[in-house]
Amino acid sequence: MSWSRWRKGHQKVRDSRNDKEDATLPQELVDEFMSYLHDTSANLKACALVCQSVLVYSPASPPHLINHIQTLILHRDPEFEVEEFEKFCNLPFTQLENVSIFHHFSPLTLRSATALQRLFRLPSLLLVEMQCSSLEPEAFPVIWDCSPTIRHLQLYRWDHSPDSFHPSQRHSSASIVLESLKLENVYGLEGWLNDALCPFDISQLAVLSFGIHNSVLDWRRIEPAFQTIQALEFTISDKRDQGVVADLSLFPNLLFLRMQIHGLDATRALSTLSTLTPSSRICQNVFHIPTPTSENCGQLHFKVAGLSLQHLQTVGLEMDPKLYDRWAKTFPRLRSRNLLYCSDDDWFQTQIRRRKSLQ
Repeated sequence: MSWSRWRKGHQKVRDSRNDKEDATLPQELVDEFMSYLHDTSANLKACALVCQSVLVYSPASPPHLINHIQTLILHRDPEFEVEEFEKFCNLPFTQLENVSIFHHFSPLTLRSATALQRLFRLPSLLLVEMQCSSLEPEAFPVIWDCSPTIRHLQLYRWDHSPDSFHPSQRHSSASIVLESLKLENVYGLEGWLNDALCPFDISQLAVLSFGIHNSVLDWRRIEPAFQTIQALEFTISDKRDQGVVADLSLFPNLLFLRMQIHGLDATRALSTLSTLTPSSRICQNVFHIPTPTSENCGQLHFKVAGLSLQHLQTVGLEMDPKLYDRWAKTFPRLRSRNLLYCSDDDWFQTQIRRRKSLQ
């Protein structure tokens, strides 16, 4: 199971349990899981890192286990004291590659940001995922004085004033050249990311994902990346201004496309697909349609089936397999050409894994 899927599943477990109860698996299930790992020492070591109830490393665990941790997920909520949060950030990790920080309900202070800075400066770090609803202004630049080894950045739900984070001076760290960037509801951060003093270099992106409220493609700093982006993901809504979301002809090396279509009208999606040219190198289209209808699926099928894409290999419908069996019938021409399939992957994480496998 991918670490991102585990995080989502773990959060559901936490949300569903009583505050005074521990969600633990029956011992017989644990024994069954472990029986498959008897001859794989690496996996057994990985299992040794977690406690029974919350599946995170405990400061009481043997110190040598820190050297085996590659992924750290921290939820800073009222149940997690700030002292414990900072203690985790200051552990002497040596192999840590992926860090996910979710700081909820209370402002992130300068003191906590300093602890995060130590974590984000680790020379082994490749991926940072962060959600922060509130923080002290002086804490923000401290967080991002981080390791130049970071290649993947994911930011969620930063709801701040648009003028909060314009950098006034260059960070002390070297420029951080990103391979992937994912933005979702990051109000207030666009000015910072598009500023020349931002520590992140987004001119060579290979993977880009942005939500419905972001105007990433209008940034001057991202224009060079149009030539290097291979995977593009964005959200479309029929409640926004009509027109093309992205001119796909501007991405000559685009291979993978995912469109999340919200609403009952697929007009904007069709307009955006119309910007694809016969020279496009796209080999995979994935569509996530939370509210499918016969009309919008029929329109989408007619458009995609009529595109002259010589490299197209698959068209994915991202939905539950039972729903797929129902809605796949509205894409008969794609099914007859063996292009249609049911997609249930975490698209963005799949693209990151693909990038890592090439290195």
